[in-house]
Amino acid sequence: MPRDDGFIPDTKAYEITEQKYATRLQEMLRVLEDLPNDYKHEVSMCSWFSCETKACVAGWCGQDPWFKSRGFKTIKREHDQDNVHFKDEDGQVETGGEACRRFFGIGSRGCDHLFGGSADGGRDSAIERTKAFIKENVDPRLLH
Repeated sequence: MPRDDGFIPDTKAYEITEQKYATRLQEMLRVLEDLPNDYKHEVSMCSWFSCETKACVAGWCGQDPWFKSRGFKTIKREHDQDNVHFKDEDGQVETGGEACRRFFGIGSRGCDHLFGGSADGGRDSAIERTKAFIKENVDPRLLH
């Protein structure tokens, strides 16, 4: 059962269904599991995509076609950190942490847990953290 402490979906604030919440987390896990083994140490939870060699979990998701087709993208910028952007169906754009919160429908604590600097530890650590998060916070009937 999900905890009511910023980890569970906030369907009113983020206008996301529990099914979208479950699917988006599963797709995030797929992105991590699909990274080649030589990227084992190239998943930094607090460093944005740079030089096509390193990205946080959100940054890797933002490069994936499934996420891009739903408005969640990693944008390369020349004179600033690269960042994730989420453009919803109404055209509203969010960046960084707010883009993650709105797209994934997770409160600040959940995003910090999945994407924050304290979550650094490479690909395998990110996979385990995401699996544990899904197990604890997603209704198993919503998983495919």
